[in-house]
Amino acid sequence: MTFVTSYSKRILFSAILASLAALPMRAESASLGDADTTWPGVKLAIANLVRIDATHVLAVVHLMAGSSAPAHTTIGKLPTLGKIPPSATQKEIAEKYSSKPYSLTGADLIDETTQKQFHATPELPDKPYFGTNSMVTVLDRSSGIQLSVLFNTPPPPPIGPDGKIPPQLVTIRLPQATKAIEHVALPPPLESAPAHPGAPAQPATQASPR
Repeated sequence: MTFVTSYSKRILFSAILASLAALPMRAESASLGDADTTWPGVKLAIANLVRIDATHVLAVVHLMAGSSAPAHTTIGKLPTLGKIPPSATQKEIAEKYSSKPYSLTGADLIDETTQKQFHATPELPDKPYFGTNSMVTVLDRSSGIQLSVLFNTPPPPPIGPDGKIPPQLVTIRLPQATKAIEHVALPPPLESAPAHPGAPAQPATQASPR
């Protein structure tokens, strides 16, 4: 059972078009780095980083319940069923009866070289289907779901003596994760932004991170 806002629905719909759909997945999916969460047996993982234009990078995030997780894990808060008392205030309704989505809006990306921090950003006006997700859902054991979070891209490091851009590593902090996910390599800068989400873009030459 999954509850999403219309905002999240737009993001998830577009993600399908871009082959970044929020689909059920196996809990052992490969990643660029992961962390345990405050939910027992549930991990958050960075599945991919995608430059959607010259100044923004989209992190594809897997939220995965492993074999040690409870049979069902509620992510966020489901709406309370039943009649709301007529005397309930708006504050009480919001706190006790309304759903409270788990949101990636509190995520941060940190350039490990400069230590500059970049907060999650909302969807872009010209790319309304690439943005930061919020969701209420229930994960079964050994299952997962895919979300996304958008960041402004850190400036690339100076070109090295070999004429290549050195590897650029970042740390990503995700809400509910018990630790930051470190040493995640950014993809090479784009020489030109793609005309639309499915259009190819030419990456600049970058040295190997290893």
